Amino acid sequence: MFNGFRDETVDFFWKIRLNNSREWLAQNKPEFRSAVQEPVRALADELLDWFLEKHPELKLNVHISRVYKDARRLHGAPPLNDHLWFSFQTDDWEGTVPCFYFELGADGYGYGMGFYCASAAQMAAYRREIDRAPAALEKLDAAYRAQTTFRLEGDSYARPKGHADDGLGPWYNKKSWALCCGRKYDAISYSHELAELLKRDFEFLIPYYKYVEKPFKAAE
Repeated sequence: MFNGFRDETVDFFWKIRLNNSREWLAQNKPEFRSAVQEPVRALADELLDWFLEKHPELKLNVHISRVYKDARRLHGAPPLNDHLWFSFQTDDWEGTVPCFYFELGADGYGYGMGFYCASAAQMAAYRREIDRAPAALEKLDAAYRAQTTFRLEGDSYARPKGHADDGLGPWYNKKSWALCCGRKYDAISYSHELAELLKRDFEFLIPYYKYVEKPFKAAE
């Protein structure tokens, strides 16, 4: 069961920033396991159990990032990630399917739902779905505008593809998008209440996930 992060969790991410080497991590593996790996795994497992129990139709699995960066892509950069994340999605995570995510590092934590690197065919199918039944997205847009937890992020096309003058424009003209929440460490993050907060907020995001998933699957 997840019981919250600790001061040691935050401190360890700062230590990585100051001591970013494989040798240093090898010497501090026990602290890494207890301060970071174990609570991250406990939170990911609890949330996965919740998804599988409450929303088995989503058929999600979990992917947890590694502290070691891909050695093939370092190009002189430090070898360790100074933040970790996990995501829930249906396929191997390549950014082409929507996912729920959680991340944490030295400066705070964040979570949300979105997609990255979607194919041209997926985005075309997504826009066709908006054009076919705009009322469904209008309803989601109204719910988004009525809340203050998440913000819509993502790069937009230089030239709008449609809906430039109405409320659906921000959703229609993104190359990819995510609904994101970023927070500083607080009393919630140091307790089991963080798991309950994420469950409530992921519940809010599920209709957005399903809305994107439908056209993406049709484009496969």
